[in-house]
Amino acid sequence: MSIKVSDHTYQTLVSSLGLGRIVSLEVIQPLWSNCGYLVRVYCQSKSLIIKHIELPKQIKNAKGWSSQAAYQRKLRSYHVEMCWYTSFAKSNIARVPQTLMAINNSPSLMLVMEDLHSSGFTQAIESAQKVHLQSCLKWLASFHAQHIQNTYEGLWENGTYWHLATRRDELKALDDPALKKMAGTIDSILTRAPFPTLVHGDAKLANFCFTADGKLAAAVDFQYVGRGCAMKDLVLFMSSAVDPNQCVQMEPWILNQYFSYLKKSLEQFQPHLSPAEVEAAWRPLFPVAWADFQRFIKGWCPSHWKINDYTESLTKMALKYIEENY
Repeated sequence: MSIKVSDHTYQTLVSSLGLGRIVSLEVIQPLWSNCGYLVRVYCQSKSLIIKHIELPKQIKNAKGWSSQAAYQRKLRSYHVEMCWYTSFAKSNIARVPQTLMAINNSPSLMLVMEDLHSSGFTQAIESAQKVHLQSCLKWLASFHAQHIQNTYEGLWENGTYWHLATRRDELKALDDPALKKMAGTIDSILTRAPFPTLVHGDAKLANFCFTADGKLAAAVDFQYVGRGCAMKDLVLFMSSAVDPNQCVQMEPWILNQYFSYLKKSLEQFQPHLSPAEVEAAWRPLFPVAWADFQRFIKGWCPSHWKINDYTESLTKMALKYIEENY
């Protein structure tokens, strides 16, 4: 896709928002599998973000997963994100970009959003300090608490990009008989978990941005938001933000911080619920949720760095827990 300052579509869009003339464009990054671009548009009065999706006829994935199922999953993900930003984002308390405009000319889609950078969320972090971990855990706790038992119409019936029903090819490729055998049971346990809520679905560190002091976080990229067990988000976040060699040491701290924030958020959003009951229902599912993610990763890319001694140990713990309790 060629992007130019003189792009008539962008200028028409900016003019319709009353923002005057485009001064310059900055391509922040291409979208996954070359499905478009994330663009920062500098206007005369402010900057904004355009997520410009142009789906090719076939998805070409670096890991070789280029099936029709992969294409349909990606196509649905962009429509889900459109739904999130047009129907859910405005009422979401945990900080997300506000939607300025959404254009659906499928397979071409455009989301026009607030530029979080100009709103003070200027930092993208590759190596998280505790202040960044706390900010993200606080964000997740608020998000999960607010959306317990909420509607998810138009979003994924089962959130996360690794949900079993959408990853049958990776399950077939999985070379771990014990995990493969239990994949359906794991999925069922998580799907039926008490206090269902919305999950971000791709809550990796790279999808958060921070204020300069790191004390506030905002989240982006809602292609896989949908109903699910909150522990799925916690697993994905920890897998991306904590060094594998530190996971054993950091796990209790991560869980304790999250549930302390969740308690406060439940008191705000769900005063009729007992925080102790929610924690008792969710905390034991942390290793189960990690086993679910491990099932995907080991089938998708068996050499991936997220497969390590910690994740293998946690997966074995989950399988044992399931055998003893289900």
